[in-house]
Amino acid sequence: INTITTNAYMNYVGNHAYGASKGGVRELTRSMCLDYGKYGIRVNGLVPGETVTPQWTASIEAAPNPEETKSFLIKKIPMGRFAQPEDVAKGALFLASDESSYVNGHILFVDGGLTAGFYG
Repeated sequence: INTITTNAYMNYVGNHAYGASKGGVRELTRSMCLDYGKYGIRVNGLVPGETVTPQWTASIEAAPNPEETKSFLIKKIPMGRFAQPEDVAKGALFLASDESSYVNGHILFVDGGLTAGFYG
């Protein structure tokens, strides 16, 4: 299971290297499923959205206006909340489980719908 991040699908000014690297991981995931599927090895990707972690909290707090930043982001998430680490873990558990035994080359978004319409 490769962690990709939303920056492979939407990005912002000054973040080109990180966004490009995550786009590369996305395509690596898809290519690896083609090469290793015949051996029973599944390769999938996981795209967590805005997830409340210590690193995320520090990033928000470093913004010029943390409350404005959170307000901007939450308005872009159709589910109206930030992910908790447990939300992302459940996606990873699904991809690692026998419940997804025929899932290969898939990118699972655990982002509350963020990337479905970020610019909408």
